[in-house]
Amino acid sequence: MAEQHSRLYGQQRRETAQELAARFLRSRTPIQELANEVNRRPAQVRQLLLEAGVRTSDATCLRETVDETADAVAHAYGRGRSMRELAHETGIDRRTLRLLLAQAGVESGIPPATSYSIDVAPLADAYLAGETLRALATSSGLSYHVIRTILLDAGVPLRKRGGAQP
Repeated sequence: MAEQHSRLYGQQRRETAQELAARFLRSRTPIQELANEVNRRPAQVRQLLLEAGVRTSDATCLRETVDETADAVAHAYGRGRSMRELAHETGIDRRTLRLLLAQAGVESGIPPATSYSIDVAPLADAYLAGETLRALATSSGLSYHVIRTILLDAGVPLRKRGGAQP
């Protein structure tokens, strides 16, 4: 396990926050990856970015208040982002994500297919033509589990695991 850097105080903290902010804004690297690169916890990197004044309207959910962050997380989750994806992009621990979703009035778990504003027919056609669930998830930007749930809710018979059978 990698050794964590020492605690940051005063000028060193401000300088580190500014360096991370510049790096983040230049590359838009997900917070989890940025944390790995600088050998710090994602929560600390996220806090340093906020202290440096970084605010975003994208999936990183860097917002002014906890309520705004909860709403942003709920919006991304409602659009099909998985808890794993949200944790990776935002640097927020999954337990905290669940609390934020609850605060926004959203139950964590896979939302019903009716909550997505996507056309199921092309997904079903592609799947029935031999496309895998993982490939559909990648091409649609939704998680594997959401794609699977959408197809099941639409009555599409799913193949056995391991791909198409000869």
